[in-house]
Parts: sequence; structure tokens; C-alpha cells
Amino acid sequence: AEARADALADELSLIRPAMIALRDAWQADRTGAGVYAELIAEGFTADRFKAARTALSQFEAATITQDIDAAAWAAQGDGDAFGRKVEKAAEAQQVRITQALGRLFETVAHEIEAGLAAPVAVVFEAGRDGQASALRIAYVKSPTFSDHAPFLHLDGTGDHDMAEAVFGPMRLERHRVERLATVTQVIKTFSNQSITGKNKRGDLIGGNLSWQAPALRRDLIAFAHAKPSALVVGNKTVIETLKAEGLQNPTAHFGALRGQNDWEDLAEVILVGREQLPPQAVELKARAFASKAGVPFQTIEGNYPEAERALRMRSGPPVLIKTRHHPDPWADRVLSQTRDAEALQAIDRVRPMFEAATVYVLAALCLDLTVDAVASRAELKAGGDRIARTIAQA
Repeated sequence: AEARADALADELSLIRPAMIALRDAWQADRTGAGVYAELIAEGFTADRFKAARTALSQFEAATITQDIDAAAWAAQGDGDAFGRKVEKAAEAQQVRITQALGRLFETVAHEIEAGLAAPVAVVFEAGRDGQASALRIAYVKSPTFSDHAPFLHLDGTGDHDMAEAVFGPMRLERHRVERLATVTQVIKTFSNQSITGKNKRGDLIGGNLSWQAPALRRDLIAFAHAKPSALVVGNKTVIETLKAEGLQNPTAHFGALRGQNDWEDLAEVILVGREQLPPQAVELKARAFASKAGVPFQTIEGNYPEAERALRMRSGPPVLIKTRHHPDPWADRVLSQTRDAEALQAIDRVRPMFEAATVYVLAALCLDLTVDAVASRAELKAGGDRIARTIAQA
């Protein structure tokens, strides 16, 4: 027992300095921009963090968590108290903290070794009164396969680079098939708030939306009821709001679509709005991929910038549409997968690759989809006949 205690003490002598160095570096630079330069200047190289990670394995179980417990960072400015917290956590084998610290050491070692000037996958989250309360680590969790097990990844709307980051190198085979769909797109933005009249907290917004949102809901429901067998897909809150006000069509919502065959016998689908995660949520996911690739990450302030994209029209001149994008390549991939690919998954629930279908895209999206006609919101409100004439004239 005494020898075991001595061995654990030796391991802690590697862990505690690394933890304290990380704490001090982030306290000195809350943005994280100069953290790695500070660590290297103090002698904390990638190899030193690897050694701390190996030492920490003496105290942990197999499960990896994502969050650094805020309590482990609460002893600000008190190195001894901070060290005692780490020691106590390790000796008590508190899995959540020790596993998260292990992930932190691994990530920092990897990013320093990759030559990154600033942390990518480690984000400092401020608590109350501007004090740092936690570190959040984003990482790609890859599945484990037995040796030489064949693996077939089928995802017609997936991103190959993201898939390889998860599963490893794969041979890519593309078999593009044109959807047997007549597509009408209303390019005016149908935001969730413009339909529900509520903000993200669920509070009524008021102002013009107090009458505009109910009017838009009535128009959407009337349009859908003119096609009673059409599948209506949108944000979960939007769908719930429309159903509460009398929508009778079959419905589905983003985030619960993939692999579903419940609507394959339907011949029409109405896509209402889009699922666009805020930049902070997209960036946290994207940081994991950028870190694994060993490349810097570009964050943005405020909303996504806009860019013009051309809809793929079946005939006639191209139609330009303004869509949101992210300047960081990995963040833009995540944005595209969570927004555009999800919209395509919604459309594909009626299986337009196999049977003729009619598709209405009521969103400012530029999808991998051939569009027959672009209609206005006024034509949408007028009903199916006006839109049918628009398609016939295209």
C-alpha cells in the first residue's frame, strides 16, 4: 500500500504542474490566443503534457466526457488549493474530472505538436462577473471497429472530409442521381420567429410580429391544406405551433428524419424554413474537426456573413439568392450539414429518387437540388393554381 501511495504521488507530480500551468496561462489570456506560447516559454511542451496524460491514466476509468467541471477551476489564484482539488479528485477516482483532464492534456499536446499558435478545440467559458468558470473541449469521437472489419458508409448528403475525420480514410464513390421532382422555391426567408412570433426563450416578441406571425401561419396552413397528403417539414417548434393551430397534414421535424421511411408513399413535400444553428454552436462542433486536422480556426462575431449563390435552375437564367455561410472551412461544413443536408434529408423522405414528387422549398436556401420555378410569397398565399402556372411557364 505504501509503495502504491508513493507511485501515485509520483504521478501527481506530473499532473499538478501541468494543470496549474494551464490555469495560469488561461487566466493571463482569456482569449486563449497566447496560451500555447506562454506554456512553451515555461517549458510545457507537447511531450510534457503527454507525460501528464499517461500519469493521469492511473486514476481514471474508460469513459471520456466533454466538459471540464467548473469546480476544478474555482480556486482562482490559489495554486495550493487548486492542486489539492486535483489531487483529491484523482485520489478519489472522480471519473468525470479525471477523464476530462485526460482529454484536455491530449488535446493540448496534439495542438502544440501540430504547431498551432492558439487553442482550437479548447474554449474558455466565462462564468459570472467575467470570471472564468470552465473549459469546454470539443473532440471527434470515433467508433471502434474490429481489425479488418469491412465498413460501408452510405450518406448521399454527407461530407466526405467530415466522414473521414470520424471513420478514417475511406474510398469515395459518388453516384449522383437526379431527383424525379418538380421543385418550386419561395426564396423569401421564413424564419422560425416570423412563424411562431416568439423568441428563442419562447416569449412573444410583439410589435408587428403580433399580427404578422398569425397571418403567416394561416397562409402556411391554408397552402398545406390545399395539398392534404403533402408532408410538411420544419423546425420542431414551428411544426408544433402549426399543428396547434389546426395543421392536418402529415408532419416531421428537423433532427428526426434520417433513416425514416414513414412517408415514402407520399408524393409531395413542403419544406418550411430551415434549421440554422447559431454561430457559437456550429463553431464548437467545427473546432473538433479543425483541431483533429491540425489547422487554425477562424471564429466570427455576430451573425453569419451573407453571400450570393446561384440556384440550379432546370431552364432559364440563373437565380441568385443570398444565403448565410461561415468563413472557416470546417465551420462551413458543419453549417452545411446541419442546415442544407438536413433540408435535403427532409425532401428525400418522399423518395423522389424513385418516384415522381412535387417539392416546395419555402426557405432562403441554396440546395443541391434542381429548381423548376421560383415563386413569390404572394403567389404562395394565392395558392396552388398560381404556383402551378409559374411552373408551367418555367
